Amino acid sequence: MHHAVRSLMFVAVLFCLIVPRAHAARWLVPAGAHATGAQDTNWRTDLLVSNPSDEAATVTVYLLEARQDNSSLGRSSTHSVPANGQIVIGDVFETDFSFSGNGGLLVESSNGQQVVTSRTYNLLGEGNALGLPEGATFGQYIPGVNVDDALGTDVEGHIVYLAKSDAFRSNLGFCAATASGGRATVTMFAEDGTETGSVARDFNGFEQYQWNDIFSRTGSPDSTAARAVIVADAPIVAYGSVVDERTGDPVAVMADTLENAAFTASSIAAAARADGAEGSLWRTDIRIFNPDDSSATVTMDYRRKGRSGSPQASTTVTVGAGAVLALDDAMMEGFGLEEANGGINISSDVAVAVWSRTYNQSDTGTFGQSIPAEAAGSPLMTEQTRVYNGLSNTGSRSNVGFFNLESEQITLSLTLLNAAGDAGKLEFYTLEPNEMDQINDVFDWAGLTDPDDGVYTLLIDGDGDVLTFVSVIDNLSNDPVYQPGEVWLASSENPPGDACVDIPLPAPDTLVFYLITGTDTETGFAFVGTIEDTYVSTTTTSSVVHTEADLTSPIPTSATSDVTTDYSIVTEPAGFVAWERSETTRESLLTGTEERTDTYDPAWLLGPLTRACEGEEWSSGPVTQTIRIVGEDTTTESYTWEGEVLAVDEPYPASAPSFTAVHWRASRTSGDGAGMSTERWYDVETGVLLHRLDVDTDGSTVLLEQSFIGFGKK
Repeated sequence: MHHAVRSLMFVAVLFCLIVPRAHAARWLVPAGAHATGAQDTNWRTDLLVSNPSDEAATVTVYLLEARQDNSSLGRSSTHSVPANGQIVIGDVFETDFSFSGNGGLLVESSNGQQVVTSRTYNLLGEGNALGLPEGATFGQYIPGVNVDDALGTDVEGHIVYLAKSDAFRSNLGFCAATASGGRATVTMFAEDGTETGSVARDFNGFEQYQWNDIFSRTGSPDSTAARAVIVADAPIVAYGSVVDERTGDPVAVMADTLENAAFTASSIAAAARADGAEGSLWRTDIRIFNPDDSSATVTMDYRRKGRSGSPQASTTVTVGAGAVLALDDAMMEGFGLEEANGGINISSDVAVAVWSRTYNQSDTGTFGQSIPAEAAGSPLMTEQTRVYNGLSNTGSRSNVGFFNLESEQITLSLTLLNAAGDAGKLEFYTLEPNEMDQINDVFDWAGLTDPDDGVYTLLIDGDGDVLTFVSVIDNLSNDPVYQPGEVWLASSENPPGDACVDIPLPAPDTLVFYLITGTDTETGFAFVGTIEDTYVSTTTTSSVVHTEADLTSPIPTSATSDVTTDYSIVTEPAGFVAWERSETTRESLLTGTEERTDTYDPAWLLGPLTRACEGEEWSSGPVTQTIRIVGEDTTTESYTWEGEVLAVDEPYPASAPSFTAVHWRASRTSGDGAGMSTERWYDVETGVLLHRLDVDTDGSTVLLEQSFIGFGKK
């Protein structure tokens, strides 16, 4: 029998125990504090880490003191985050480090599957000037930014909204993303695009620094529609913070590249001009920055909450080259609406960056939340999950909003997981075409009137262009904090609620019997027979299987073989293995002893073995397979490989099901043997291969069909 057919036989019995390979991931929280500030403010920072993966994680938190060289990462704390759970470290600078002052945080994890966020807030004391209860807060959402997404060397970061007036002050800061120092320069621009001043500073490794009152530091005049550009010769994460002088409420504006922030089509998920509870008056301000050297014509379509179909109002504005257009109380100024509550679609003839703030306008000042526009085509889409943490109904309430950007109905799944990760609730929410809607108090909506552990993670899954957000509101101050959500790709790790299963490995000494049929590619003869596979051993990096085969091809023959395989461990997709090498010693009455070694460069991403998620796709290659058989010439094959998980709960056999199977299909898409394909069915309970079908390049010739007969112990 030709070695290509023999290789098909022993590939069927190769297994490997999957252990995710450890690799450190790092996130920077560029600003935080346990400190007093201007206007009798008291600043605190809560750190939140969600772990949507099915493996518990250990995270290390490093303190990055302001104005200090932190390259040695000397002060740290360690926390365990449960699988599917989260931790909230309240007042983290004091709690973990007994530190008073300002700075940043570096969060490190071994498996890289976490979502890191923070809330920095003004904590009101007893007898405060606003007359609010002690413990009320006004805060801002600051995401943990993966260091790989930091502003690169000499890359411009744009902050599209800064303000200074009797009512507002603005700070601007950054944190170094590596242990190397550098120099950062901030340039300020007026509403019409005129440069108004600049300031620069040298910084050390992992140093955090903030310019308080960036207008004064750069000599720029007061403005409520200014912007800034920050650039450094080493990677940084930068931000602006606009603070209401009366309430002390801050809103953070993250610096970003124009590639990530400026679009010809985008949407604001929520905007309002409406009366709210407790006498609140909600308003939305919008800023539109045109970075182009020609003027921009921008059209905005308003879609009222709970409505579908055509927009309820539209307006078109012109933004000069390099200018910022300020629309305060935008629903009145831009649309002429006395009352509004919904979402806004934005289109422009040149790419523009749009930012908004929705806030409560009170007699004592404003407090609200930053809502940046997001690009059409970048929201929730197939195989993506948005993660939100810190949802609670203890001292706060949590609302969830949606904006369907498509002209068809879409159903989303919402999964609420408690802090321990051991209790969850799955609900579904349907949006009509182009509808914006909101769930007020998601816990009450989901029937969780007394959530366990007080804090939950929310996962939202769906297909299509849908903006989703969470607004967590302080019950004492009514101050909201907006979370756009962190996108988490199912192909990297599979969140709870997806159609995913874990697959065990067959235990050592498991004996499996198969009927096998196929075609010898060298002679063209059909063969039929039986195979007995015994699983000898399995470790984290290799497996050994003993095979006994009785075939007719076309004359009777029998053979035994011992196959040893070595695999690399991969983390993406989770539960997959890459085949590096196999060694086979085969004894046959016809061919005698054969010793064969197969190596793959790079490793061949074979498919899912210990975890599978329905609809998950993968690819590998180009792979070069080198085949060495003692006494024969060495041969090579080169190809690419693509596959998809078709089902994770398929009855097998279909006619009289006794098993529940994972079913996947893969094929060579180019190179040697392009068009060859294989399908596999694995028992979810035992991990035993139930069925395999290999088809030649013509799409009809069966090279190998292997069908489960039974199994036992030797």
